[in-house]
Amino acid sequence: MNAYEPTREPGWFKSSYSDHGNACVEVRFEGENALLRDSKYQGLEEVRPIITVPVVVWSHFLQAAMDNTDSRRAMPGHPAIQHTASGETTITDADGTSLSYTAAEWAAFISGVRAGEFSSARPAA
Repeated sequence: MNAYEPTREPGWFKSSYSDHGNACVEVRFEGENALLRDSKYQGLEEVRPIITVPVVVWSHFLQAAMDNTDSRRAMPGHPAIQHTASGETTITDADGTSLSYTAAEWAAFISGVRAGEFSSARPAA
């Protein structure tokens, strides 16, 4: 697979490695920020948790994600990444907003990162 997978909402996309499921890391580039959310969310849209990562630290965030080690906000705006023994991954921003992903969801995201699907420039449709 080598093409990103658009989601139902304009601007949001997920890894092509997500097997077309509804449980995945979704990304959207908006101005000087990359936004992350969890497609499993079922609550009210106006309170949906979204983590914002400034584009200037996006590549550092992606590298930390690929390194598969826990990170503790090495740079301003860089969310912490924590992994559990069972493979789940939680991303937490400075304000305490957290997104949790299963091992399969995170693996699909990392495969997309390695394939260049989440570069700071939005992939062409």
